Amino acid sequence: MFILSLGNVDKIVQEIIASAEKEKQEIENKAKVRITELNEAASKDLDRIRNQIVEEMHGTINAENKRILGKARLESKMSLLNEKEEKIQIVFEAAIEKLKSYTQTNDYSNTLINLAVTAGVALEGGELVVSLRKEDVSKFNKDTATQKISEQLNGNVSITVGSEEPKTRIGGLLIRKGKVFVDNTFESIISRRNDKLRTTVTEILFKV
Repeated sequence: MFILSLGNVDKIVQEIIASAEKEKQEIENKAKVRITELNEAASKDLDRIRNQIVEEMHGTINAENKRILGKARLESKMSLLNEKEEKIQIVFEAAIEKLKSYTQTNDYSNTLINLAVTAGVALEGGELVVSLRKEDVSKFNKDTATQKISEQLNGNVSITVGSEEPKTRIGGLLIRKGKVFVDNTFESIISRRNDKLRTTVTEILFKV
């Protein structure tokens, strides 16, 4: 028969306490292991998230840098093109001023004849009407122009100086034959040759 004494009670209590302490220690150890595992997992997740954020930031920064660089290059190119265009326009304006001065020379009369002949031949002669600026009428020798056109076409040619002035501020002339016309004003000649003239000016100015 088991007799419960104070000594036995103390022993049982001690065993219970020891067992509880052991269980507590095991729980704490397991908890520490779990916490360590969770911390490691969390650390890995944090590293992954941090790396992902860094990569995204790098991507954003690189994209922004490319955008800024591209914009700077475009602005630089546009600035250069604008500068070139300004220089080309200066040359064209200077050429126009020179043409205006040229219309005051004696040689301008010969140029008017040549322009009339070119247009008259293109229109295949016949009854031609020449439009000139008022100040150019006295400089144009229609008889000489008529003769030269006739010689080239071997046909009858007549030239009448019309009362209507061509739309030109510089010089040159316009010839009509019925509803067909050839515009040999200086503005039209420059316009027709614009691409070639621009290429020539660009090559000279910028050594292309």
